Amino acid sequence: MKAKINVTVFQNGDVDILQASVYEELWKDYKAFKGRARRHHEKDSAKGEFFARRYERAALLTLFAFLEGVVDRWLKEAAAAAGAEPIGLTALSDKCRYLTQLACLPPFRGVAYDAARLLTFTGRYEQADLALLEHVDGSLLQAIEDEADEYMTFIERATGFTRFPHLNAGTAAIMETIGSWRQ
Repeated sequence: MKAKINVTVFQNGDVDILQASVYEELWKDYKAFKGRARRHHEKDSAKGEFFARRYERAALLTLFAFLEGVVDRWLKEAAAAAGAEPIGLTALSDKCRYLTQLACLPPFRGVAYDAARLLTFTGRYEQADLALLEHVDGSLLQAIEDEADEYMTFIERATGFTRFPHLNAGTAAIMETIGSWRQ
């Protein structure tokens, strides 16, 4: 997995090195949007509520982009491990359902998991009428985050996949080289 690397060298010689995969960046974006929405709600004004709703919608879209990116990568990893081609599902709810079924079978954990609530949220997200975006608020956002986290934790434990991938060898080598400059 490639990662973005940002290096800042200050005039006093200090160096800041930031690295993150797109998955980590999406997760941090989600948390930032959610935090900004909360802060705007605390202003208790019409303008604050307007901006809070905007950040809640951005957080919701980012959370689903993160979830879909992770699920897509896991499906590719599962297909590669089985020596098969990745499946051609397009809907996030179908991908989550398939991955849940896969994780419940040997050689994985073989334990049943009920993803019904997450599938309800993903189904509502996939509807073209924007109802979920229209009605999102802090409590709904938290409920979706909790369900997505519970789902990803189950898949991680059942399969050994990780939501935040390890850096590939090229990125790790670059980070080691840059790190040696700091000494």
